[in-house]
Amino acid sequence: MSENELVSIRGLIEGVPRTPLREFKGKLEGYATELVTQFTPARTYINLDFSELEVIETTEAYPFPIAKISMPFNKRRVSQWTIFSDSLAGFIPDDKDLKDTIGMQYHLKFTPGHMMWNKDMGKPTARESWEVVGLFGAVVTSKVDATEVALGLLDGKNEEEWNQSVFQSPAVKGDSKLIDDIIHRRFLPAMEVAGKATKNSNGIWHTGPV
Repeated sequence: MSENELVSIRGLIEGVPRTPLREFKGKLEGYATELVTQFTPARTYINLDFSELEVIETTEAYPFPIAKISMPFNKRRVSQWTIFSDSLAGFIPDDKDLKDTIGMQYHLKFTPGHMMWNKDMGKPTARESWEVVGLFGAVVTSKVDATEVALGLLDGKNEEEWNQSVFQSPAVKGDSKLIDDIIHRRFLPAMEVAGKATKNSNGIWHTGPV
């Protein structure tokens, strides 16, 4: 199996980035796997290589035109890789995958509030993860369900955070009725009544069956 076939955002069962970047736009040049042996057992990381960087937010000066974003490759839910994968899936057709986005312009943001298993504490804790909040240059070859895209972007966010990302989705922007429902705040209550979304006491939404 080739590396392009191995590294997939599809068929998912379920650290902190080594970069000061927290939000940027850049062209995906390619990706590669890396076996990190300092862990027991060893872990496979995915390294995403970006060029033509437009830095939006960083914790320290970042004068470079390129970036490498690394994430542990983990197909169990929920992990940093699956958070990234689900967000990317909202921007591309069902018959496309990560390899089909090479050469496209990504808008990536390191977002908080994702509940992931913490083995040291023995329970899920809120962590940060990279999310795709924009993708440019994609050729849409099959219909994307805008409602499902909106729900996918909602998971793990409060309403304000969701609004910042959902209106950037090409699929959502192409559905005028959905846009109207979101603007007039009909969408979230309808999804809650339908059992497709729930909101916790902190105002964070989660999607999926109740």
